[in-house]
Amino acid sequence: MFETGNTIIQNYIPTSSFTWIDLIYSIGTPLATLGIGIFTIYTTFKTFSRTMLDNLDSKSEWRKTLFLIAGKEEIKIGDVHQLRAALRYTEKENPQTYFDRMNVIMIKYCKYLIFEFNKSQNISRLTLNSQESIRLFARYLLKDHWEKNQNKKFIFKNKDNELKLCIFTLEEFNILNKFVDLGSNCKEEIYIKLNDELDKRLKPYQSSNSTP
Repeated sequence: MFETGNTIIQNYIPTSSFTWIDLIYSIGTPLATLGIGIFTIYTTFKTFSRTMLDNLDSKSEWRKTLFLIAGKEEIKIGDVHQLRAALRYTEKENPQTYFDRMNVIMIKYCKYLIFEFNKSQNISRLTLNSQESIRLFARYLLKDHWEKNQNKKFIFKNKDNELKLCIFTLEEFNILNKFVDLGSNCKEEIYIKLNDELDKRLKPYQSSNSTP
């Protein structure tokens, strides 16, 4: 009887053959499977997001429109409307990023050109400098989009290069239009000065009911 009891007890006692390696393996296998599943879902989601962006871009022909504007021999008022449509619905009141600040300048400049064109019945075409300014902004948007497409997070990988691109574009824009006189610290002041100048030029039109 005692022998039978001992046999039963021994059958329920884990044998020494079940090692820590077996324990780790038994726990690790489900965790590894779970990790692979999460990684697969994340990768699929990122791929889906990028595909959706590309599809939306293809359907709206956003890049194609910008390429056409950037390469046009003559920019007309319709092209200004096209560029305006490629930007935000309205500019941010307190832009924090370089791209948002560039959007503020581009939106206000498009508004200014449209208001000026509509006000002056005798103007049949934009000035050469105004035309080149629109091409410049189209090239900027294409460059910014290309740089961000190189990063999985769709951001400018090198922030210094992003700043250089913005400053270069604004400097070229100011050379074309001669809006402001830049001092020695132009890199620090150029956005503020251009934004203030565009606000002054748009002020006479603020009471207008039309919003381009």
